[in-house]
Amino acid sequence: MTATPGSLVHLGVVHVTEYRYPEPAWDSFNEVRLSPTDDHAQSLLSFELELSPEATVRSHLDYYGNRAHQFHIAEAHRRLAIEARSSVVTYPRPAPVEVAADSLAELKPRFFEFLAPTPRVPLEEDWGAAMRAPALAPDGDLVEYLARLTRHLHDFFTYRPNVTEIDTPMAEFVRARAGVCQDYTHVMLALCRRIGIPARYVSGYLETGAGLTLGS
Repeated sequence: MTATPGSLVHLGVVHVTEYRYPEPAWDSFNEVRLSPTDDHAQSLLSFELELSPEATVRSHLDYYGNRAHQFHIAEAHRRLAIEARSSVVTYPRPAPVEVAADSLAELKPRFFEFLAPTPRVPLEEDWGAAMRAPALAPDGDLVEYLARLTRHLHDFFTYRPNVTEIDTPMAEFVRARAGVCQDYTHVMLALCRRIGIPARYVSGYLETGAGLTLGS
């Protein structure tokens, strides 16, 4: 559903994941995070999780406040289907306010875990130089800089499926200058974290309106 700018948007989301196995599987332990967040930006009206084969579902809030669901399928099965149905209302978001670059020092103690390297986001290389990324001025505005950095990555790389895999190292993506959404995410995280901007993954759905196409 598409709404005019500044209005509430009511969205219905159906997310289906299906696994098929060449041989029977059993004692299948699973954990999924498919429930949308309920916060100041949106209200979760309803959420249902349907499984085939059926199983008892338990849930908890994880460290980051995400609702995680767990289930165990003991009997043998060749197919596992997980269908999540959500109903959400999103609210208009105000324009971001300026954030001074010199405020980054205050953020480090609070968000140190979003500044650390990971196997998918290594920080030992000078990624800014490798990607010819714009520099952040000491007296600059972080919001404007991040928008500029996003545009730069859009122009520097080419969105192209089947070039990278889920475990492709970030350095290979930078050399090839082609890949998909996860690759763009990794380089954005690396560029931000390396200069002291806390950054993390956010996963969700983007409603684009009729006639607009996104990479999947």
